[in-house]
Amino acid sequence: MALNFKMITGEKKMVDDVEAPRTAVVQRAKRPEQVQAEVEAGLANLAQLRQDRDHALDEKERALDLVKKASKTIEQLQDEITALKSRMTIYQIERDEAVTKHGILLGFFQSQQAQFIAFGIKQPAPKQIIATDAEAPKTAELLDRVFMDVKP
Repeated sequence: MALNFKMITGEKKMVDDVEAPRTAVVQRAKRPEQVQAEVEAGLANLAQLRQDRDHALDEKERALDLVKKASKTIEQLQDEITALKSRMTIYQIERDEAVTKHGILLGFFQSQQAQFIAFGIKQPAPKQIIATDAEAPKTAELLDRVFMDVKP
């Protein structure tokens, strides 16, 4: 092949500068037995590919079902977590109210004790049980009415 300086310099090609295409290599015709064997091999390969495709589609369906079930489970667990957080918040509010009531009652009983000491009244025995746990709901309503909802 001769160097073509026209391509380097940017000049257009001349018709004479174009190389002629090479001749194609022709293969000999195959025998009918070889063709038949290749066709059978191709069909067997196609059948195997179809089986693999069907198996892959089945696996895909099973995987999608598993994902749906997992998504439902995750959603249920998230709902349960939300409910538990809500209950926890309610319990924290109840605890805070109990601490507040305890502080009010402690202040009340300390002032009573100071009055007993100031007036020389004999003090009751320490840690005297006033009500049992079974009676506590009845006394809780009374204590709420007396100490929390004091109206003039």
